[in-house]
Amino acid sequence: MLESAKWHQVSWRKGTKGRLTARFAAMRVRIADGAPQRIGSAGARHMPGEEAWLVGEHRSNGERKYYLSNLPGDTPIKAFAGAIKARWICEQAHQQLKEELGLDPQADQSLERRSK
Repeated sequence: MLESAKWHQVSWRKGTKGRLTARFAAMRVRIADGAPQRIGSAGARHMPGEEAWLVGEHRSNGERKYYLSNLPGDTPIKAFAGAIKARWICEQAHQQLKEELGLDPQADQSLERRSK
């Protein structure tokens, strides 16, 4: 769906090996999550819901990621990159805290194996 979108090279921060960059594109879409409606003999279909951003990321290793965002319609492409990458940092910090506090189920299993 993003084939016709303009892709931008975006740098979001400086890493240990230089600037972290990837190519990003974004376009407004309507998510088909509205209320189901009966349309003739076709049965129930979901009607379009709220507008959102479909954001694509092409990483330098060839990996592609896609995201949905409810940021405002005038959001610049660099803001998407910052928000996406900030989410990753938050998830990593959350995982580390769970492990340190013993709230991670995998850590529980590891402790059980060691105590046997």
